[in-house]
Amino acid sequence: MFPSIPLFAAVSTPFKRSQLGLFQGKMKQYGNSVPNSKHKTRRSWLPNVHNQRLFSDTLGRFIKIKVAARALKTIKKVRRMLVRGETGP
Repeated sequence: MFPSIPLFAAVSTPFKRSQLGLFQGKMKQYGNSVPNSKHKTRRSWLPNVHNQRLFSDTLGRFIKIKVAARALKTIKKVRRMLVRGETGP
């Protein structure tokens, strides 16, 4: 009756509140662009989101996801700790 939704279809549309884990809490921000004349105009800043292929130990294959640069840094840090056998903070 209803069409099935692909598993990672929601990941391709960023900036939803349900996606905050992948973007590590980063959302679209708003502010003013202020030149020397002090004439303020509204503008927005987008998070630093990248398309990445990450290996999933659970699935045993690579998956493509959109992830923020800050979250990617955390993923790499945790993976290094797991390889070395260290415990978290």
